[in-house]
Amino acid sequence: MKLLKPTWVNHNGKPIFSVDIHPDGTKFATGGQGQDSGKVVIWNMSPVLQEDDEKDENVPKMLCQMDNHLACVNCVRWSNSGMYLASGGDDKLIMVWKRATYIGPSTVFGSSGKLANVEQWRCVSILRSHSGDVMDVAWSPHDAWLASCSVDNTVVIWNAVKFPEILATLRGHSGLVKGLTWDPVGKYIASQADDRSLKVWRTLDWQLETSITKPFDECGGTTHVLRLSWSPDGHYLVSAHAMNNSGPTAQIIEREGWKTNMDFVGHRKAVTVVKFNPKIFKKKQKNGSSAKPSCPYCCCAVGSKDRSLSVWLTCLKRPLVVIHELFDKSIMDISWTLNGLGILVCSMDGSVAFLDFSQDELGDPLSEEEKSRIHQSTYGKSLAIMTEAQLSTAVIENPEMLKYQRRQQQQQLDQKSTTARETGSTASVAGVVNGESLEDIRKNLLKKQVETRTADGRRRITPLCIAQLDTGLKEQSLVKELRPRDVLESSSDSDEKVPVAKPSSLSKRKLDLEVETVEKKKKGRPRKDSRLMPMSLSVQSPAALTAEKDAMCLSVPAPALKLPMPGPQRAFTLQVSSDPSMYIEVENEVTTVGGTKLSRLKCSREGKEWETVLTGRILTAAGSCDVVCVACEKRLLSVFSTCGRRLLPPILLPSPISTLHCTGSYVMALTAAATLSVWDVHRQVVVVKEEPLHSILAGSDMTVSQILLTQHGIPVMNLSDGKAYCFNPSLSTWNLVSDKQDSLAQCADFRSSLPPQDAMLCSGPLAIVQGRASTSSGRQAARLFSVPHAVQREATLAYLESQVAAALTLQSSHEYRHWLLLYARYLVNEGFEYRLREICKDLLGPVHSSTGSQWESTVVGLRKRDLLKELLPVIGQNLRFQRLFTECQEQLDILRDK
Repeated sequence: MKLLKPTWVNHNGKPIFSVDIHPDGTKFATGGQGQDSGKVVIWNMSPVLQEDDEKDENVPKMLCQMDNHLACVNCVRWSNSGMYLASGGDDKLIMVWKRATYIGPSTVFGSSGKLANVEQWRCVSILRSHSGDVMDVAWSPHDAWLASCSVDNTVVIWNAVKFPEILATLRGHSGLVKGLTWDPVGKYIASQADDRSLKVWRTLDWQLETSITKPFDECGGTTHVLRLSWSPDGHYLVSAHAMNNSGPTAQIIEREGWKTNMDFVGHRKAVTVVKFNPKIFKKKQKNGSSAKPSCPYCCCAVGSKDRSLSVWLTCLKRPLVVIHELFDKSIMDISWTLNGLGILVCSMDGSVAFLDFSQDELGDPLSEEEKSRIHQSTYGKSLAIMTEAQLSTAVIENPEMLKYQRRQQQQQLDQKSTTARETGSTASVAGVVNGESLEDIRKNLLKKQVETRTADGRRRITPLCIAQLDTGLKEQSLVKELRPRDVLESSSDSDEKVPVAKPSSLSKRKLDLEVETVEKKKKGRPRKDSRLMPMSLSVQSPAALTAEKDAMCLSVPAPALKLPMPGPQRAFTLQVSSDPSMYIEVENEVTTVGGTKLSRLKCSREGKEWETVLTGRILTAAGSCDVVCVACEKRLLSVFSTCGRRLLPPILLPSPISTLHCTGSYVMALTAAATLSVWDVHRQVVVVKEEPLHSILAGSDMTVSQILLTQHGIPVMNLSDGKAYCFNPSLSTWNLVSDKQDSLAQCADFRSSLPPQDAMLCSGPLAIVQGRASTSSGRQAARLFSVPHAVQREATLAYLESQVAAALTLQSSHEYRHWLLLYARYLVNEGFEYRLREICKDLLGPVHSSTGSQWESTVVGLRKRDLLKELLPVIGQNLRFQRLFTECQEQLDILRDK
């Protein structure tokens, strides 16, 4: 081993934070602090390796200096091809450099005067996304992606083929992220931060694979950088700044199960940087030796704040070499030459050192072909070199599974060639969707099928539905569509006549849809008063009636909707869902007085009972904790208190009753003529007056599958097509509050914005009508289709905004707060300052009162400024919004002092 410290490599007394050797070994780059800005310098490697070239004045030492960064440069990294150089600094920018073919006049100023650049490097792309200092950058294998990390607690994945496109922003760290490293086969990327954790992320879906914290629990203080490294064979991940029994270590994490049973020990202070040799080695065989070849092993260099460097071989229990007090200050970065025999180290003291090893010391390096074979046999094909069409297939680490997959691929190829021969010319007229034939779409879906084999060798294939991609949830109630009836008649119990059409002349299309309840009625058992009762809809065909207009003398200007009416019963009992101790019992025609038949209504609650009698038969009943209501013949609706006192005279309905509901003091009546009415019987005011359902039941195949009356008297209708509408009394309109087939919900992804303690949405009217589909946090379609990041962001914003608006319309205070904070958290994470300011402005309101102010201090019963106080810690998580945070905090302080 030979140690060199070239004094001419310096930043004029300023620290050097990063160093990286070009893949061809002819040059290296350093990054650090300049006189007035960040500094990136490209140096000639030849004077370092050759003493004669160092002494030769005709051999340039510095090739190019770039001072474009506005602040200190923390990291420089060459792409694997050597074509590009990426640098990241305290100015929050990542700059991508490329050598210019044209060499024009260019000079830099240094301590020795005016010097000419030997090479011209120009900035071809500036990447802006981070809101804090960029601490590390890393190119993926085969240069498919570029990753960057920052003190804003995030890792950003850039599309290196289409700068400045962002593929993903990885959130999960709660501290400054200071180091990155890629798995050599491109399946994972690892990051380490000041939050005492190391996180491994999958590149398949950019989600968290594992978070490792135990080796870092004892870590006190921090280091300027945390440069971790992955071994070239992929088996080991080694971290910086770990502790073991109060001693500083470099933690070794095994890929198999992410076990943390080993570490590199011996340094007296915290480890700042770990760097694996790019080569995989085997023990050097002596000439003529017939010894059995040894297992491959790797080489790793470890740098520390104690100014020392250690070099380890994974086949040895002790370090190969340790160099104490190599620098005057902490080691900041390490880079190996591509041949694996040389290593450059830089320090905070502004100097670099070069160590030159021999093959006798390290061993015989495996060729790139041997290295690729190890990767291929262990992990399969690298994810980083797959085409976009192949990205949906996971990298397989199990060799046995890899064999099965290869066998399956061969079977699919054979099947494809057989199908092509059989179809012949038929394929030429096959349908085409987005430039891809329907047959190809079907085959691509079939490739996702999972095949296993039983112990006796038989194949088992998991079925995959390819006829329909349905991501909606099942209805809570089962609605059965029966065959159309030829005759539509009014109930014999009703005093309202409905026109009758001749059976022979009715259209064959469906005229009405019947209902089948979920629970089968059991004799002697009370039925439960569910506010989510399935409904059915009968539709009289205008075409059929018009055809018989002359014969029947009927004129129907619009479709006539008819809802089913409750059938007459001798007696029935129901349990009130809002109060399980409350039962309503009905007995019809219990006695006759003066020729009038009387029916008995009885109510029991917590052991207390009351009863009353009514004229005529009772068709249906409903109750809540505040009222009991019954609908009788002759279209009469009676309302009582829970003590049995009649609250108002009977209400005459416009048509016979279909369904009755109560929530609090609100009573909702849905009539057979498909009109809706809601009253507040305590205040004796109408909330909704005979609103027809024609606008939401626009199709003859539509049915009402569920109905709900909220605690604020807002009626909600769930339809059979998956849509849910609520009636807005203030606007006198139907509002769409849920759609199970909504593509926005399928593309939205706000999981990173979900706080851990509030990951699931509690119950509320919005959650009920949506079937709790809103808690799945989107990404339903992303498993099957690739959604561009920009489209996904806009879809997520639109979906979250619709959820906030729906909760507001339903006047659900808890759900409104939940979705508003979630929406604001997403705006903070994604950097949408304009919309975030609008929310804060509305919640803050005017600081100084004025007579013309229209600002309301509350929303759905919540104080707006209290919501803003909850939002401030979320805003404070993004340094980009620190000015907005300060403004809101100061305004709230002024209001508090008043």
